[in-house]
Amino acid sequence: MAEKVLEQLRIELKDRLTEAVIKNLLDDLRDKKVLGNEEIEEILQKTKTRTDQARDLIDFVRRKGTKASEIMLTCLKARDNYLYDNLNIDSHLEIPETGATCSPAPMPHSTTDKQNNLVSEDEVYKMDSNPCGLCVIINNENFADSINKRNGSQKDVDSLKTLFEFLGFLVEVEKDKTADQIKALMAKYSKDARHGDCDESWK
Repeated sequence: MAEKVLEQLRIELKDRLTEAVIKNLLDDLRDKKVLGNEEIEEILQKTKTRTDQARDLIDFVRRKGTKASEIMLTCLKARDNYLYDNLNIDSHLEIPETGATCSPAPMPHSTTDKQNNLVSEDEVYKMDSNPCGLCVIINNENFADSINKRNGSQKDVDSLKTLFEFLGFLVEVEKDKTADQIKALMAKYSKDARHGDCDESWK
């Protein structure tokens, strides 16, 4: 049963669902009448971390039973196919038809040359996977010397996050990291399975 799959994979899902995917799943589950506005507001409380939001999302849906859990898993497959496949969810459960479909975000890419003629395929950077890549934004806003605080840097983060999510990337935001912590993050993300087509920068 689908709720058992959510229970079995609860720890891995709560650790690996990104903010963008959580929000997309909440939108999908609202549209499919699985979750109501009050439940979604409770999940998205500002005081909650990403992990808390993911855990609450899983638990809210799991408690609603088989059909709700099936719909969430179907939407997860559309929203983060890399995570879905990496967790081998299909091997845990063959999801039957529920009448629910979840469309992934569109992947806009139209490349033209100076004469507005289409560029040949071998000259276009491949961005066909879903997600097409993983974008890591590091925002160092606060420093040991409070005088040097980079006020307004969160606006840049919000703009970049919106742009890369529109382009079909999964976005992770890291804040106030030292040089050693940044190196450790790069090592961690270089092994992440969610890079998709746009993985050249990690090789």
